[in-house]
Amino acid sequence: IQFADLFFLDIMTPDSYNAGFRLAEKIHRSNPNANIVFTTNSAEYWDHAFDIFALHYLVKPIREARAFKVLDYVYRSPSKKGSHAAIFPGNGQELVIEFDRILYIEAQTRRHQGIVHLTDGSVQEINLSSVSFSGLLENSLSKEFAQCHRSIILNLNYVLRYDLRTVTLRYCSDEFSIGKNYRNAFLNRMIDHKKGLQIQ
Repeated sequence: IQFADLFFLDIMTPDSYNAGFRLAEKIHRSNPNANIVFTTNSAEYWDHAFDIFALHYLVKPIREARAFKVLDYVYRSPSKKGSHAAIFPGNGQELVIEFDRILYIEAQTRRHQGIVHLTDGSVQEINLSSVSFSGLLENSLSKEFAQCHRSIILNLNYVLRYDLRTVTLRYCSDEFSIGKNYRNAFLNRMIDHKKGLQIQ
C-alpha cells in the first residue's frame, strides 16, 4: 500500500455496499499520496467518492480510452515523482526506482551516463544526455537526497557518519569525499535532515 501510486477500487462487494470506501480510507491513512479511482455500476455514490479525495469515478462498463486517460495522468503527474519513486531518463525508456532502494548515484560525465547504486548491491544505468547531473535533484529526486561532490548524489537516509570532509553510507564500504564547492550546502542539508545529529 505504501509504495503504490494508483488503486482501482469497486465500491460494493457481495458482503458490503461500501467496502471500497472503507478500503480507500485505510489506504489514504497509510499512503496520503495514493491516487484512488472508483469503478462501479452506479453513478449515485460519486459525491461520497470525492469527499474522500478520489482521483476519478468510472461507471461500468468502463471505456478503454477513459481508463488509459487516467493511467496516463497518474504516470505523468508531478506528485508521482515527489512521493515514493524517482523517474530517470533511461536508455530507450524511462526508469522508475523507489527512493528507499537508492543508495547513491554516480555520474560518468565522459559517457553522459549515470549509475544508480541500489541498497541490494545492484546497479541501474541512466542516461544523462538530456539532463545535468545536478538537475536530477530538481527533476527526479526528493529532498532526502543531496549532492556531496560533482559526481556523487547520496540518499541521506543511509548516511552512517560524516564529518567536514567525508561521508560513509550503510550497505557500502566506500567513503565519499565532500567537495569544497558542495560542503556548506551538503552539511546544512545533512544537519536539517538528521535533526540533531552532530557533525563529528
